[in-house]
Amino acid sequence: MRSLLLSLLFLFSLGCLQAQRLVNPHRSFSGGLVIGAVGSQVDGDQHDGYHRFAPMGGFWVSRLFTDRYGVRFEFRYIGKGSLKNEGTGAERRKVYGLALHYIELPVIFEYHFLERWVAGLGISGGYLLSAKEENQYGNLLVGDRKKFRPYEVAAHARVAFNLTARCNITLGASYSIVPIRGKMEGWAGRNGQFNNLLTFGLDYVF
Repeated sequence: MRSLLLSLLFLFSLGCLQAQRLVNPHRSFSGGLVIGAVGSQVDGDQHDGYHRFAPMGGFWVSRLFTDRYGVRFEFRYIGKGSLKNEGTGAERRKVYGLALHYIELPVIFEYHFLERWVAGLGISGGYLLSAKEENQYGNLLVGDRKKFRPYEVAAHARVAFNLTARCNITLGASYSIVPIRGKMEGWAGRNGQFNNLLTFGLDYVF
């Protein structure tokens, strides 16, 4: 029954989007799916570099208010974290790994320019589904080690290019506004840890 209701809601949403286009194509809602990849690091964990690669995916809805300005809402899964390897070839080994899995709801304010380009700035709220932290000796999320906050607030900047009427490509960056975890005892650097991302996305427009 739940699957049937979700399917009906999805079809109804598509119908509403199409109706909006017919009524006013320049001030209409649009929507679609997004898939992509993330290059991630965590500032404050003593491991530099966007070495953790993770997927992202979900759906989005956008609304133009004028010919230039609009807003976009997303609901997506996104992987974040950090990774450190040492050695080369057969000697290569993982010395630190952090995998964070979030459900995220970005709100992006967009500016459309040069016919096919879109620049965006926004903010998101995220909920941490799960976290896994380990080194070469095993699990680190044990004992009195500081836990990650269950919620994240992040800032976003991006630029998108309309490849076709049905496909957009997006490059972006994201950074935590508040720490995802407090400063670890004995670690030098800033007061806390922050997700730092580079993102690549591919939109399919309904």
